[in-house]
Amino acid sequence: MSTRLARTIIAVFFSALVNPLSASPKPDDLQASYLTVGVQLISDSFSGRLSSTSSEALSINGQWKNRTPFEWLTEDKNYYSIDLMLNSEAEAERYDTDRDSLSAEFSASFQRPFKQLASGALISVVAGLEYLENAQQTEEFEYTIYTGLAFDSRFTWLNNSSSWGAVAAFACNEEEKDDDIPHLLFELDRNELNRKGCGFYTHLYTTMFITPSLSWSISADNYTGDYGEKHYRRQRFLTRIRLFFGNNNSCDANYRLIRRNSEREFLGMGDEFYQLGIGCSHRF
Repeated sequence: MSTRLARTIIAVFFSALVNPLSASPKPDDLQASYLTVGVQLISDSFSGRLSSTSSEALSINGQWKNRTPFEWLTEDKNYYSIDLMLNSEAEAERYDTDRDSLSAEFSASFQRPFKQLASGALISVVAGLEYLENAQQTEEFEYTIYTGLAFDSRFTWLNNSSSWGAVAAFACNEEEKDDDIPHLLFELDRNELNRKGCGFYTHLYTTMFITPSLSWSISADNYTGDYGEKHYRRQRFLTRIRLFFGNNNSCDANYRLIRRNSEREFLGMGDEFYQLGIGCSHRF
């Protein structure tokens, strides 16, 4: 897609953030913010046709948001979430001797419901930014910025805390690969490995409270971009079992899969990233 479209998406992203916030906010929009800090032990694994590697890591993560896992959305209220995860790997990617063992993943999202349907479901404007550095074994960095619409509905037959939703958005993305293997085997330089452009982002998600203190979450998203002769397809899947101890403490086990299935066409190698994690967190 064109640079003009990229600038338009970025402009819409910031207007989606600024315009509702510049309006007269309700008192509870700026109150009841929650800071959550957690520690995880994770195991990473990368699998490709030409190489594979795995590593264990200690992860420290923080989240600041104004909505608890038990709350439902309210029309004309601003919701935000800011997440940061720092990982220290026991053994960095073995095909890159210069790779640092510390990696970071950051995301920020905004949502404002503006229409409630007769069924109780809500339609929202959403915007988000994701950025990772030296992460997921083969990524030097990657960012994705998106803006679009979300649909959210509750499983009222189960309980009022269980819900599902979907996002459809325009997005821009830039990715830079760890270039050691492609450079050595295919003599590709960094300019050939970098990709930057725009495309479409979709996201499906659900959280079900099996009991008042036990939840099961599933998230799956897809980004598709065509950058001239370069193509980028990224699918991500996350599932999490979370056990709450009161309102402020929880422990969880999670599994994450990231598949960049256009890599075989572009690099001659596949790119699948798997992660298992177990950890605990406290909400202040």
